[in-house]
Amino acid sequence: DGAMRLAALLTLDDREGVWVLDGRWAGMAAALGTIVPATFLLLADRSVASDWPALVGAGDVVPLASASVRGFVLDHPSAALATSAARILVTGGRLVAPAATPVPAGVRELARDARQWAGEREPAAHAGPLVTPRRATPRTGN
Repeated sequence: DGAMRLAALLTLDDREGVWVLDGRWAGMAAALGTIVPATFLLLADRSVASDWPALVGAGDVVPLASASVRGFVLDHPSAALATSAARILVTGGRLVAPAATPVPAGVRELARDARQWAGEREPAAHAGPLVTPRRATPRTGN
């Protein structure tokens, strides 16, 4: 029941990608893997016995490339970890966090109950004004 709920919150499907499971959620990797074959990366404070790759002792900054993860579930309310998770999510990627966790910038909250909220990574804001390319006008004369 918990695995199905989590799979729905993360929009877990059979498209390729990586989902990060933090803390106690790392123990759900095997159950989630029976729902749909997916790649999970476990984020743990200590070594976990699992067939899945794990980042042990990463703290509140996840050392992954920006826009490299399709979903991330946080175990404990941490504004810093939620911000780091938002950075590594692809546009449209899901972030699930405890209800006490502030929703980070760039994430739109989709649902909330007493335990958790689920959000979606919004498209990155454009960094500058749009520029219309123009053909140079040839100069005449000297």
